[in-house]
Amino acid sequence: MDDFDRRQGPVDYNRGYTPPRIPHEVSPASLRWAYWILVVAAVVMLCAGLFGIFGTGAEPVVEEPGPVKFNRYLIAGINIVGAIIISVTSPQLAQGSKLARRIITVTAAVVLFVIVAGFLIGVSGFFLVVIPVLVAAGLLLMFRPASNDFIAKKAGDPNWD
Repeated sequence: MDDFDRRQGPVDYNRGYTPPRIPHEVSPASLRWAYWILVVAAVVMLCAGLFGIFGTGAEPVVEEPGPVKFNRYLIAGINIVGAIIISVTSPQLAQGSKLARRIITVTAAVVLFVIVAGFLIGVSGFFLVVIPVLVAAGLLLMFRPASNDFIAKKAGDPNWD
């Protein structure tokens, strides 16, 4: 076996030489913290959405009027869709994806607007205040200077430094 061939087993002359992979640059700590905070926010959003649709199990004393029930289902649905979008796109932050960061930002803006509006009109409970705090903390860490430099460098921005 030649020195340049690092594969185990016999040499396969039908395959071209592939150089060994170099380790990728590690993402900054603020981006890794943003990922975990967004994962926690997505789990809380998913739980809140499921509780909003299926309820807590206790039978209500008074039946909700139609608009209140619609608003509750709207907030629950947006929480579930937002949780899915955030949980699918947040792992791409480690590779420095600008698109993932934009998608997370737009999704967070929509979710934050709906949750705050639902809280102000009295449809959502006090527990939903946790979601905007987690999402805002994740967005803050996602846009720290070290994260901006890492994403700009990975995107190939000519003036990243």
